[in-house]
Amino acid sequence: MNNDKTVIIADDHETLVMYLSILMRRMGFTVIPARNGEEVLQLLETILPDLIITDRKMPVVDGLTTLKTIKSNPRLADIPVIMVSAYFEQEAFDQCMELGGAGFLTKPINIHELHLLLQKDLSYPNNRQRKSLRVSYGRKVMVEHEGQQKKYYAVTLSEQGIYFRTQNPLPIGAKMQIHLEINSGEFLTTQGAVIYHKSLSNDINKLDPGMAIKFNAFSTPHADALKAHIVELLAGDLMDEQPEPVIVTQSAPAQPLQKTLAEVKQQWNLV
Repeated sequence: MNNDKTVIIADDHETLVMYLSILMRRMGFTVIPARNGEEVLQLLETILPDLIITDRKMPVVDGLTTLKTIKSNPRLADIPVIMVSAYFEQEAFDQCMELGGAGFLTKPINIHELHLLLQKDLSYPNNRQRKSLRVSYGRKVMVEHEGQQKKYYAVTLSEQGIYFRTQNPLPIGAKMQIHLEINSGEFLTTQGAVIYHKSLSNDINKLDPGMAIKFNAFSTPHADALKAHIVELLAGDLMDEQPEPVIVTQSAPAQPLQKTLAEVKQQWNLV
């Protein structure tokens, strides 16, 4: 799936904006940073992003005021807004939901919790949704097809499949074995099949010409290994260099906050 989505990230904490922007770009988003709600509202005069992620407490114009202003404007009201806070407060959460917020995250931002909100809040053509973690890949991958081996340049990798750049794609439905190097000298081998092509004549500015491969079902250990590999590619180096924790990668069980999100929105007549 080609993301082709734009997100505004607003926070006066420069470190968070920097690392969250890098993370979102690796997920395939175009990122526009802002330092406060006033800058967000100024940007919205000329662009309509697909998503806004904003801190709750910011100078000049805070996150809740920004959310209220957005939702009161018919031109902007459909833009999902995710609120971020240094810690959870029931009152702030209730206000966010009452005003039409799309979600609530606490710092440091957990990649898996962020991904759950992206799944819920973003839609794509033909009512598709973002189902799996994905990352820009940029590596050559060995493929076996009908007894022949060939290396393809992989543009993106997700938990469900991979996209290879090539001017000579295999036929739709062609089956193959893909060998992914998930650690130095350690390979994960899976079966896959071609599900669609992109050529130079269609979507040339959105996606390189090539073929999309859907993986067959993994065993649980292999699926976990692939997910861990994608998370490492997304944020491994960021985790090593961030001067303070602003992004974390550990997978956590679903929190009551996210479980009850739909119920709270229904309570406020937002669905």
